[in-house]
Amino acid sequence: MKQENLTEQNLTEENLTQENLTEENLTERNLTQENLTEENLTEENLTEQNLTEENLTEENLTEDNLTEENLTQENLTQENLTEENLTQDNLTQENLTQENLTEQNLTQENLTQENLTEQNLTQENLTQENLRSFVSLLLLHLVVSLNSS
Repeated sequence: MKQENLTEQNLTEENLTQENLTEENLTERNLTQENLTEENLTEENLTEQNLTEENLTEENLTEDNLTEENLTQENLTQENLTEENLTQDNLTQENLTQENLTEQNLTQENLTQENLTEQNLTQENLTQENLRSFVSLLLLHLVVSLNSS
């Protein structure tokens, strides 16, 4: 349970970091966009054709950046999923180990119980054997005593 909480905490921290990085990237992109717009307005002497070409190039660059950002986001999501699966695997293995230990303990307990039962039966048999011997000796003594009289 403790391991599961730590894993959830790590995943939450990683997601928060991801969110902060994304916000930072968006802010930087907006600032760059704002600077480029101001630069375009300042460069009034450029011909209409140059402005159009520059804007088209800028648009292509922005699309490239967005594609890269989406790919990075997708990779990070897959990485989080992989980590989550690994954690799940580890927890499953831990549960299996726990289950095996319990089964092993139960088997040992049964064996101990069985040994104790066998030991008790052996002692009981020995006690009965001793009683028989005692009774036999007593009878023999009686017979000898009766014959002597």
